[in-house]
Amino acid sequence: MPDAPASPDLWYVDRFEGDLAVVMRGTFSLNVPRIRLPAETREGDRLRLVESEDANQPAQFVIDGEATAVAGRRAGEVLREMRRRDDGADVVM
Repeated sequence: MPDAPASPDLWYVDRFEGDLAVVMRGTFSLNVPRIRLPAETREGDRLRLVESEDANQPAQFVIDGEATAVAGRRAGEVLREMRRRDDGADVVM
């Protein structure tokens, strides 16, 4: 199955490094202080950057639960397909 094109405003949490989250969109990564993300944010979550109505307030990342669920299902499908194709033999290099 081909990958769906990434939404231009959809980011994902690649990993946490101490007090920072590495948040990515395509090949672009951004180090974000964990405190700037919702407390329940986990690796793999899909995020949207939402502008504040108040010009004096910064934009905020919010978890996109639907996009996170879709990505999780897609990852599960890929893993099942890989397991189905695995014949159990050793890898020869």
